[in-house]
Amino acid sequence: MQCKATCQEKGGCSIGGNTHDCKALKCIKSKEYHGCWQCSDFDNCDKLKFLKNSYGYVIEDNLKIIKEKGIESVKSRGNKYYAWQRKKDGDVME
Repeated sequence: MQCKATCQEKGGCSIGGNTHDCKALKCIKSKEYHGCWQCSDFDNCDKLKFLKNSYGYVIEDNLKIIKEKGIESVKSRGNKYYAWQRKKDGDVME
């Protein structure tokens, strides 16, 4: 199971081909974050529960790696899946 686009690109979760409301996305937008890794409480966040149910430990592990080592430290298993892998030159993500 892999999404065709990121939640930020679709404005919500696109698991299963339909875009669903995403509480985590609303949260990061309200805090003006680029991603959950910028939040001090992402490992205890109920808003990520549905992703953890689908992807298990991978979500939390990726967020920890990004927080510690930066976004380029997580490599996609697909072809430029993550938003930062598709960013244009000059775009900045923290």
